[in-house]
Amino acid sequence: MKSIACIIAALLFSCTIMANNITITNVVASPGQVTFNISWDNSWNSTNNVDLNYPNNWDAAWVFVKVQSNTTNLWYHQNLAASGHSITPGTDGAALTIETQSDQVGVFIRRTNAGFGNIQNASVTLKLASPPPGTLFNVKVFGIEMVHIPQGDFYLGDGVASTSTIPRFNSVTVDANAQNTNGFASGDLYTGSPALPTTFPMGYNAFYAMKYEATNEQIADFYNTLTYDQQDFYFTNAPNAAAGTRVKNSPGVGFTVQDFLKIQTPGVNNTTPAVIGCDKNDNGTFNEAADGLTVAAGLLRWDEILAYLDWSGLRPMTEMEFEKICRGTKYDGTPNDRVANEYPWGTTAFSNYIYGQAGIVDANQPTMRYTGAVVNGRVHAQQVGNAAGTTNLQPFRVGMFAEGATGRAAAAAGFYGNMNLGDNAIEFVVGVGANATGYTAQPGDGVLDNDGLMNQSTWPPIGTANAYGQRGGYYYGPYDNSGGTNTEGFQVAKTSNRRYAVSTSTNHATPNAATGIRGVR
Repeated sequence: MKSIACIIAALLFSCTIMANNITITNVVASPGQVTFNISWDNSWNSTNNVDLNYPNNWDAAWVFVKVQSNTTNLWYHQNLAASGHSITPGTDGAALTIETQSDQVGVFIRRTNAGFGNIQNASVTLKLASPPPGTLFNVKVFGIEMVHIPQGDFYLGDGVASTSTIPRFNSVTVDANAQNTNGFASGDLYTGSPALPTTFPMGYNAFYAMKYEATNEQIADFYNTLTYDQQDFYFTNAPNAAAGTRVKNSPGVGFTVQDFLKIQTPGVNNTTPAVIGCDKNDNGTFNEAADGLTVAAGLLRWDEILAYLDWSGLRPMTEMEFEKICRGTKYDGTPNDRVANEYPWGTTAFSNYIYGQAGIVDANQPTMRYTGAVVNGRVHAQQVGNAAGTTNLQPFRVGMFAEGATGRAAAAAGFYGNMNLGDNAIEFVVGVGANATGYTAQPGDGVLDNDGLMNQSTWPPIGTANAYGQRGGYYYGPYDNSGGTNTEGFQVAKTSNRRYAVSTSTNHATPNAATGIRGVR
């Protein structure tokens, strides 16, 4: 008989997976509370797991609320009460738990008992901490699929020596002593590394991480709660430009990541913000199935990524947490083995590199998938383009390869079930750099400054060098900086490759075609 872990693993990578398919419907606001229905597919709780080869964890929905005042017409983050919430199982009958947070910015909703399956129309009532200015006349409830990363020891570095182009962490163990007692001394993590205090999120303690990279739909939701001036700060084109105008211009010849998000309804200068939607097929009808709603968002500024995380009540993950999510901890809290040159999906193979549209069906739709040959059971997406990798470059639907009874490697999933850690969009991180050591696990509070910038005091300030960076692979990586095949993308996708982990640049206001968003809390 299969263990629950084996069943969960099979479910996670079954043909029914649809990335970011969380739905929140029937939202009703009444004095002091908001009620809605929530659904998402392939929920699991594997806390009875005793199989070292599979995670002992669960998935969850991070839920937060924004309200609009009829006095100011502005959207405000709505903190939730410390208690008094309720939830009724949906048609699936699964018991659900609401995890409140001490800062009251949002709640986690997750399966209570060990098991798996779809969550179908559970009824949720959340109590509001305080009303917004004026009389509430509009409310939005947002949900982001998350994965619980349990507490436990894990290994940094894959045992391979660093080179000048492929730096790695030293082979060290992150444990309770390092995280909660002594930290790390200067030079412990790599030659010249700064000393890290115990307040730096190293990955030992339990946390939640987004199951998928942020999608175009989620970024449109973010834009649609900003003021005109805040939109204008981030957009390449003015919010009052004509309907159908791209929000961002192309970063260069051949990139199509700018084609997704467009102005649906023009704003009015300085007063009314634009309505933003997806129109990838450019037919003037927004948010259709083929418009790329579930494709990983790209062309984001680093200050914009930080703003999205603050706005949603999450925070940027550290590069140490990135390695924890990829490599994992066994159910008993001991480290999974480090494997030389391994990828986030737990093997050393990166096969069946995809370019062009060959084998891709339902392009840019929620059902977008790969139907071509699977080499050695592994498929990993990097780009849509021609054979030379120079035109029509764009990411795929998040989680696209978790289908057809694929295992972890073919689904390109980390140990805990997080998708696309080594492909699609590169992961934005707080690196172990000289100006990042004051970073703590303080999450965002849902509130931005007047320009739309994050305002968290313990996050490295915007424009700071040697603090932020990137980890993992990205969709045009294997052809990066050349017109033909090279090994750049294949190398940087490896779990322990730190080539871009700490940036010396102070320019956080230039859109980056490759960088995506994966928040943690």
